[in-house]
Amino acid sequence: MDFVHRLKTKYKVTADAVKKFKNDKDAEFSVRVVYSGDKYGLNFKLTHDKDAPLVEFYDAEHPHTQYGQFISRYYLSKLLERTNAGLDLLGYEPKWKIDRDTMAEIISWLKTQK
Repeated sequence: MDFVHRLKTKYKVTADAVKKFKNDKDAEFSVRVVYSGDKYGLNFKLTHDKDAPLVEFYDAEHPHTQYGQFISRYYLSKLLERTNAGLDLLGYEPKWKIDRDTMAEIISWLKTQK
């Protein structure tokens, strides 16, 4: 049994809105919407108890969870306010920057998930 399969089995989470995107440097990210009642956080032990959905970003290259390595989390409403801009997910990691065009794709997809 491989590592990713063990992770998926160990951390059962609700049915998700998840999509993969690649930035301009060909790094692949899993973008996940967390709705009220969904599990999230370290080992998915927290339950989101707010009405406002969250958006999580994972580095899909590293299988630390079924989505990849967790990077960052934002409120969906805050991301939807952004226009014509990229997003630096973690300042000291150059790979974890989402360029403007990829962010526009992510925003378009997020608008369908509300």
